[in-house]
Amino acid sequence: MNDADLVPSPSDSKVLALCSTICPGKPMLVPVKPEPGALQRMCFQNVERKVQAEGGSTVYGWNILQTRLIYLEATFHAVWRSPKGQLICLSPRDRKLDHILFLKDETRTHIDKGALPRRSSLSKNTPLVQELWSLFQRFAKIHNPPMNQYLIICPVEVPQ
Repeated sequence: MNDADLVPSPSDSKVLALCSTICPGKPMLVPVKPEPGALQRMCFQNVERKVQAEGGSTVYGWNILQTRLIYLEATFHAVWRSPKGQLICLSPRDRKLDHILFLKDETRTHIDKGALPRRSSLSKNTPLVQELWSLFQRFAKIHNPPMNQYLIICPVEVPQ
């Protein structure tokens, strides 16, 4: 599996439609350079430590991934803005990625309860897709209760 399988194009119409339901702005590719000692799924703490050690700042937003032909997912995330202004994702991933697709969100912080994961189907809304969403919601509640008490499913209408 490569970046193209997980990281959608920033100009994809379905990506842009999902982003428009979250906040204003356009998504951008941000390089992934895991910081030594950084932990998976701890982006806020990873970036905070980097800011304290080397300066720069935290940029909040959404990491947008795709499961090819099934769904898009936007998860609230933090990246580091270096003192030179470059955005870098410091957190290690389950799979090696060169880049993530990141939608900057200046309206939220990491403690904002409005920053729940959003998923959008890339396939037609069939009973099987409905069952998949239901399973995702149950999985999220079991595996990450504080962050995923509710999973927001965003229906996205994409012009044909």
